[in-house]
Amino acid sequence: MADERKYEELPQQENIYLSANKEQPQDAIEYQPMDSIELSSELELSPLGLPSDFSQEEIEIYKTVLQDFYDMQETIQFTCNITQTERIAEVLRRAYTSVECFWVSKLQWMHTETENGTVECSVIPQYSMSREERDHALLIINKHVNYIIQKSDGTPESIMHEAAEWLFAHAEYDHDEQTQLLKSRANLVGAFIDGKAVCAGYSRAAAYCLLRAGYSAAYCVGEAGGVCHAWNAYVDSTGRLVFADVTYAVTANDDLMVESFLDMEAETVSTRITDSEDWYFAG
Repeated sequence: MADERKYEELPQQENIYLSANKEQPQDAIEYQPMDSIELSSELELSPLGLPSDFSQEEIEIYKTVLQDFYDMQETIQFTCNITQTERIAEVLRRAYTSVECFWVSKLQWMHTETENGTVECSVIPQYSMSREERDHALLIINKHVNYIIQKSDGTPESIMHEAAEWLFAHAEYDHDEQTQLLKSRANLVGAFIDGKAVCAGYSRAAAYCLLRAGYSAAYCVGEAGGVCHAWNAYVDSTGRLVFADVTYAVTANDDLMVESFLDMEAETVSTRITDSEDWYFAG
């Protein structure tokens, strides 16, 4: 009798946060109710960015899993030729923690090797929202992101600046040790809907703006100043690699500091310990 196979639970990415140096008073922001927002192309249910370091087969699996997340599938099944289970786990991790899939709260998966050498995988996601709640949230998020993009001059550096300005005005840093650990604080919901975020939420919001505008972006996770932190990297209109820290820019004391954090000097970046840089290329 075959051993009973058990699902492996993909470890959740820890919410990472940083004690900002200054609280900013925030203006109240009002959101339109669902029935006042017209359903249009704003609600695009397809992956915005693809990981740059994946093989073609890994990219196809990633796209399949993300599309099934968008379709709110209860079970996701696929067969692949990848025999290294750690690579399959990495594809699932990147899909699960992608900047856009804020409604996926947990992931379990199992795999079975077949006689012909392929691997059959079964994935069970859990969602923190209903489809209607997710669609409503996406409409609000995309409404704000489209505003940010339209206000910019269309270059990635201008979009990053406008994103930082919008987040400064509408999303305060959450200093509460209890609520800052909420998953929403580290994703697009905290940044664009709740109006409270931590560094992971700010950097995911900035990456989402760039991806939605058709640019590539990186979500960087590591350590800054001795604490866990998240920031971004992207390629500007001149082809230069730029590191930007929206969290520091939002909580900066003056305009010069804002500029320095949105285009960090090499010495500043070199003092940071980087655990990972998840690059996503648009298209």
